[in-house]
Amino acid sequence: MVFHYLKVVKTLKLLSCGKLFDFTFLRIIGFLVINGFVRSVDCDGGKLIINGVYIPYRSGRELASDTELLLKIMGLPLKFKAIRRSIYQVVIDYRRFDPRDKVIVDIGAYIGDSALYFAYKGAKLVIAVEPHSEAYFEMLENIKLNGYGGKIIPINAAIGSRHGCVDARGSVITTLTQYYTPSTKASDCAIRVITLEDLIKAFNLNKETTLKMDCEGCEFDVMLNDYEHVRLFRELIFEYHSYAVNRPVNDLLNVLGRDYKCDIKGNKDLGIMHCVRK
Repeated sequence: MVFHYLKVVKTLKLLSCGKLFDFTFLRIIGFLVINGFVRSVDCDGGKLIINGVYIPYRSGRELASDTELLLKIMGLPLKFKAIRRSIYQVVIDYRRFDPRDKVIVDIGAYIGDSALYFAYKGAKLVIAVEPHSEAYFEMLENIKLNGYGGKIIPINAAIGSRHGCVDARGSVITTLTQYYTPSTKASDCAIRVITLEDLIKAFNLNKETTLKMDCEGCEFDVMLNDYEHVRLFRELIFEYHSYAVNRPVNDLLNVLGRDYKCDIKGNKDLGIMHCVRK
């Protein structure tokens, strides 16, 4: 990894026609190189071109804030109502997951970034579940912008091991890191909580379906308390948030290990887990 990082730093310095980029800029590009997103680097009249995309910045701060440009570098021609950093994070998190011809249940779909990515990469159908109303309506607009209404089914709901409600308020930005604890109190009943069983029955899902989850901690509730329905999915790919619920990731592994072979990328508090039925 260090070798590749130093290699790209040296390359960019040579191609910058005598003008150096700042360290943050080089760190971002180095990260893209290490993760396999940079195919070509050129210099034309002092202008830096990566993957055929002209880069107008030399400051890492400017580059980091231009998510649309980073998406172009990554080769993701999707449109969004608002450019949010979660969009290119989706590309990084799921770049090794092959969604082609799969039916995917997307729990924690947010603004539709992951659902759109899966659809663009060839998913047969994506059932996109998002509890936050503002994020949900932004997802509807993003689906329309990209013409994927026939491939993505959006649902404004939370997921849990049993029925109830959540109070999914706050901004569309803060909801990215917010775990909504299910409740049965009437005052908390802003958004309904549905179960995997509800989705399986409503869409007649078979055992070849993939379950994706990024719900800031709800994965522990669902997988530990509703495993009988989790195990009906052939493939699981999810972000675990041990820090959010104060439970070790081994709690998940001990359960999933019965039926799945799992690979983890991350640490004890946060990471991505990919599991395939044995």
